Amino acid sequence: MGEPYTKILVFLYASALLPLSLCLWWLGYCSPYFAAAAIVLGAGFLLSCYRNIVATRRFGKAFGASIVYILGLLLAIIIDISARAVR
Repeated sequence: MGEPYTKILVFLYASALLPLSLCLWWLGYCSPYFAAAAIVLGAGFLLSCYRNIVATRRFGKAFGASIVYILGLLLAIIIDISARAVR
């Protein structure tokens, strides 16, 4: 199996993050603004994973993109929850 199989699995796991992050909006914990941020961040992360893992062998860049993705998602959650608390 080796590296091609692992590349596919990593991309599939990364693809699963988008619907999981949207669950926070779907269940009512976050606003539609968070959903928009999650879609943009998720699409960017998937694009980066495809370019850096599937198409080429730049695993370090994909790791950096995952750090940016998770920080952006957490920042979106913090801003969304804080904006709700102010109202």
